[in-house]
Amino acid sequence: MLGALVAQKNLGIGAIGGKDSMSGTFGDLHVPPTFISFACSLGWAKNCISASFKSTNSYILQLHIPRDRYNMPDFEYLKKAYKLLEGYIKAGLITSSYTIGYGGLSYAVAQMCIGNKIGCLIKTTAPLVENFGDILLEVQSTKQINVGIFPIIGVTRSIPTLTINKFSFELDNIIKATDSTLAEVFKSFENKDTTLSPLNLYKTKNIYVSKNKVAKPKVLIPVFPGTNCEYDMQKSFEKAGAEVKQLVFLNQNSSQIQEATQALAKEIREAHILAFAGGFSAGDEPDGSGKFIATVFRNELIAEAVEYQLRDGLIIGICNGFQVLVKLGLLPNGQIIQDPKCTLTFNTIGKHISTIANTMITSDRSPWLSNVNLGECYNIPISHGEGRFVAPTETLDKLLSNGQIFSQYVDLSGHPYVGSSPNGSLYNIEGIVSENGRILGKMGHSERFGNNVLQNICGKKNQKLFEAGVLYFK
Repeated sequence: MLGALVAQKNLGIGAIGGKDSMSGTFGDLHVPPTFISFACSLGWAKNCISASFKSTNSYILQLHIPRDRYNMPDFEYLKKAYKLLEGYIKAGLITSSYTIGYGGLSYAVAQMCIGNKIGCLIKTTAPLVENFGDILLEVQSTKQINVGIFPIIGVTRSIPTLTINKFSFELDNIIKATDSTLAEVFKSFENKDTTLSPLNLYKTKNIYVSKNKVAKPKVLIPVFPGTNCEYDMQKSFEKAGAEVKQLVFLNQNSSQIQEATQALAKEIREAHILAFAGGFSAGDEPDGSGKFIATVFRNELIAEAVEYQLRDGLIIGICNGFQVLVKLGLLPNGQIIQDPKCTLTFNTIGKHISTIANTMITSDRSPWLSNVNLGECYNIPISHGEGRFVAPTETLDKLLSNGQIFSQYVDLSGHPYVGSSPNGSLYNIEGIVSENGRILGKMGHSERFGNNVLQNICGKKNQKLFEAGVLYFK
């Protein structure tokens, strides 16, 4: 704690919080002495860089801070070097960086390697100790870098190994060792099944244009207990040029439910687009999510309003919204039915998944898909516990031949291997459309796209679904 105070005084930065824990024992629980500090700083998101190496044949530099006999850093040197580094980052000269701390240089380099599985060759005579405050950097060129302060200690390369002086380690072994520590607690969803899922690139001959042109289409987002993506969806539609209204479905008593039902039916009839946002409906109710919302929409008054809205309107459902559309039978049938053959069930890994999924556009049979091209791959965020699409084989084959499967999970090379589906969806299904194309549902959160979001994720991320939905009415 005294060392932390010295750092605060020399850097002119105050602590914002902390947590201490006295050692002790309670039953079978043993608490080690612990001190945790929290620190943060202000900066522009556009200047943020991630830790993983970005390319091969780039240079690895190390900023080393001199220390005194008590192993305390030279703070004046540190501040000048950090200021210089800040300028390099703003100029776009630094592609990745990692602070050396626990584990020393070898641990830091390993973390930079395994992100994108890029190997490296390090040659250094410095001790591989925990020099807190030292920073590793990746640059494409050293022409504008002061290599006296930031000397070159290595290069990145395509060989998937981490080599420091005469010691070499396979990256796969490093990853395996890293993951194995908590493997029993955090199960991996890695599936090495290289069986190809059925694939059909379907090019529609239809031209999708609304009969009722409007300058600013009205979008209705119903909000239920557990909905949590309504603001992201509203922002996406408004950015695309739509007028958006949220309707909170109050359900604390029978009177509220009756009033909310009537209000919802009225708003659906007046909307051009009905949008179901993601979330965890009623906490992802037991034995399947989305059932509460589906029950509400089976109400005769609301079901009739949906039928009316679908005469020339559009519907979209993302994540929990997709689950609702499938539970109702609106997907893939295009209408509310009693016994849907399709469902979205628990991920094969048996737990919630939050990651970036690589998906391919395999059909354009929908006005929602006017801004994408067949075969394009997109990196889309997913976050769900029940995203596994299942249906009878005959139903799946019909969806495939009809071009109703518009998005499938693929690997980084664009192959729809069974193992590339993070949730175990049959036919690697990420999203489908109704036969007339007016209803679209998908598990990936396409609305979670914006400035300074997913900066460290390469590839295409904006499918422009919301722009396409608005364009349909122009």
